[in-house]
Amino acid sequence: EAFALEHDVATVLAQLPAELRKLAELLKTQSVSQIARRLRLPRSTVVDQVARLAEHFKKHEMQNYLVGDP
Repeated sequence: EAFALEHDVATVLAQLPAELRKLAELLKTQSVSQIARRLRLPRSTVVDQVARLAEHFKKHEMQNYLVGDP
């Protein structure tokens, strides 16, 4: 089952626009606030992007694997 999940996540990530794929990678190790500072974006912009990222996962019925709310 772990392999299937890893494959499903990789499939969703591969279909993301480049900016959301980068955000997903950053979210593996950094908080929204850290990402906002690193990218020199308002925190609210990053929160909006996280919401868009979550929508992609929901579209692929993977919302159960999301942690926390944007």
